[in-house]
Amino acid sequence: RGEIAMSFSKKVLDSVAQHHLTSLPTEYKWGKRRSTLVGVSCLMFVLPGICVWPLCRKEALLWFSCAVTSTASDYFYSGYRERPFDRMVHYCDKWLASVTLLWVIVSISMQTAGRDWNALGVGVLLVVASLYCLVHSRTAQTFEQRNLWHSLWHAVATCGRAGFVMAFGF
Repeated sequence: RGEIAMSFSKKVLDSVAQHHLTSLPTEYKWGKRRSTLVGVSCLMFVLPGICVWPLCRKEALLWFSCAVTSTASDYFYSGYRERPFDRMVHYCDKWLASVTLLWVIVSISMQTAGRDWNALGVGVLLVVASLYCLVHSRTAQTFEQRNLWHSLWHAVATCGRAGFVMAFGF
């Protein structure tokens, strides 16, 4: 049973690394356009940083860094991919968001393991809900749909983590 789970996990991680973290189309699907809604939602990454600061400074710094890289990638450099620096901004955003998400999953799992099934359930639900929004933002058919779903990805992830900390204390 453990071998099957490990094999599946490895396949998922390989797929994520290959398709999400190391690939970046040379042209942005929507051109050189930016959304104020997405730009403002990027700043929401500060909220969980403030909430977790007294509990875990490393996690707080991840959230603050996400606010910077997300704003740069999703707003200031939205659609720009020609220069190596432009591409680096987008890669930094992808990698930092992924590391932060993984940190939250591991942190909540370790804090709740065998002790607080309600908190674990809420944590899993929040992660799934935020990833649901992210998937919809990537498969959107219009620029407006992409902006709505991408902003919801930011809002659910950030407000979810902040609310989790306030509700459960970790």
